[in-house]
Amino acid sequence: MNRNSDSMTITSLLHDRLEEDSQVAARFHRSPSREWIGQTWSEFWDEVRNVSAALRHMGLGKGDRLAILSHTCPQWQTAEMAGLLAGAVIVGIDPHATPNDVAYLLKHSETSCLVVDTTENAEKIPTDILGELKFVVHLDPTATRPGERWRRWDEMTSGFEKRDDSCLPNVAADDSAILLYTSGTTGRPKAIEYSHHQIMIACRAIGHFFPEITRSDSMLCWLPMAHLFQRMMNLVAIDCGAKTYFVQNPREIMECVCEVRPSVFVAVPRFYEKLHENIMQTVSSSPWWIKATFGAALRCGMARAECEREQKKIPLGLRIRHGILDRLALRKVRDVMGGNMKFMVTGSSPTPQWLLEFLHGIGLLVLEAYGISENTVPMAANRPTCYRFGSVGKPFPQNEIRITADGEIQMRGPGVLKHYYHGKDADSRLTEDGFWQTGDIGHVDPDGFLYLSGRTVDILKTSTGRRISPTPIAATYCRSPYIDQMVVLGNGRKYLVGLVAVCQTALCEKLGKPELHLDPASDSSGDLETVESLIRREIEFYGRNLARHERIADFAILPRPLSVASGELTPTLKIRRDRVSELHAELIERMYAQPNEPCLDTSTSRPLEKLPT
Repeated sequence: MNRNSDSMTITSLLHDRLEEDSQVAARFHRSPSREWIGQTWSEFWDEVRNVSAALRHMGLGKGDRLAILSHTCPQWQTAEMAGLLAGAVIVGIDPHATPNDVAYLLKHSETSCLVVDTTENAEKIPTDILGELKFVVHLDPTATRPGERWRRWDEMTSGFEKRDDSCLPNVAADDSAILLYTSGTTGRPKAIEYSHHQIMIACRAIGHFFPEITRSDSMLCWLPMAHLFQRMMNLVAIDCGAKTYFVQNPREIMECVCEVRPSVFVAVPRFYEKLHENIMQTVSSSPWWIKATFGAALRCGMARAECEREQKKIPLGLRIRHGILDRLALRKVRDVMGGNMKFMVTGSSPTPQWLLEFLHGIGLLVLEAYGISENTVPMAANRPTCYRFGSVGKPFPQNEIRITADGEIQMRGPGVLKHYYHGKDADSRLTEDGFWQTGDIGHVDPDGFLYLSGRTVDILKTSTGRRISPTPIAATYCRSPYIDQMVVLGNGRKYLVGLVAVCQTALCEKLGKPELHLDPASDSSGDLETVESLIRREIEFYGRNLARHERIADFAILPRPLSVASGELTPTLKIRRDRVSELHAELIERMYAQPNEPCLDTSTSRPLEKLPT
């Protein structure tokens, strides 16, 4: 734990943890009977050594690509550590990837060995690629073995107990450790090869940036492990000695949060949006006195939180009122997150500032962070002792960041990629003095906080010559509890339009219907017309503070939410704008068929029930 990261490998991080905490609980998973089963650091390390020996016995060699196609589970982490111990390079594949994506990633990465979790995912592997693999390990104990190259995880781990450490390859810090694929918002995902050293730099950087994470803390591992965000947090837990609880079914996350009562929690913005929706729906269905108490408590909590953010002294009267109302209402609301939370972290995409302020008002501090695939070290993050809502925090000291004249964020540092795998056009995005062109647009305020305002590739240039970032516009409209997703379009057009995916749960409750039919081809109940009228009022209301050229002039209701399966979203839930435009071309053209003016009615009052603040 005290070694310099320059000479460390990822597996040495785990081995060093044994020196202090060999018999201390390291990680937990839920049994079929829903009990949490623990494993000590010593048991974790022994399992990694055994699995590594088995993998090497089956043919895994140094430099081989070991792909893991699996949902989040402790075996994912064991397979990764065991493969790294054997000198392999780990390729994470999102379990929701389509068969075409799986085929591309396996072939492009030159994978030679594979770990897969379900029969459904196993069926995504093309026969020709399967025939070239050295072996496939199936995590499902009930799975059949269709060929001699197939092994079952339980048979492999229980039937091979030799820890043949004398045959371990000599793995150095500069050796390749992982092959990370970008989200692929603008085309095929690109692969980045990172060394043990670069991963360890990032791990130590996060640990130093967040000294609040200690061995007494507990964290949940529930985000997809194919992506770097969750795996880096797992490594930070190892480095700090914190406990990790694996949640294999994301639908059980709230139940697990209440059971585990974590002190640190990481999630994407969508989780916090759903958390807010569930809180508000629970309050709205409660008796009037509970609504009134919650409303008063929330107003008091938000006033107190604002004083904290602005570092002002909290008035005595406010402190007294907050103490009473917090016990009556806010503490019970916080209990849905276990009641033991130090802070929570969000990343991947922007989180609306109003949502951060709401959660802070009830006593849950959510800190935005910012990272890119091409840099193992997070670019910037807010901290419990230094944060500013609306920003992504201050840059990590390992990163040197500058803003160009046109607002693009550029950076250089030890965590930046050397090149894309197979040498794809990385050099074209490096400046002559070695700065990486992120493609993100932003600015730094006088206090050093970094703000993001969009992506250069997403900038819409209207036919009138205006350059508009659609991301903050969509976020403004998505403040409506009835708008779940919005894609703002208008490149080369005179005005902006929006494709809207509605929040079915909130609308059904509002309209008093068990379900809504929003497909024009099958709607005989008039649901679509009713919803369009309601959404128009919401858009008029929330767009009132936007500049005229930023307001959408028309919108169309999508019959279903944007999804990963349709290719409209990446596995990390980023919008693939080209794919959205392709799939919904008819709807888009219909909105541009006749002239429109931006949706605005200056007489529009607050149209529907909103946040009681």
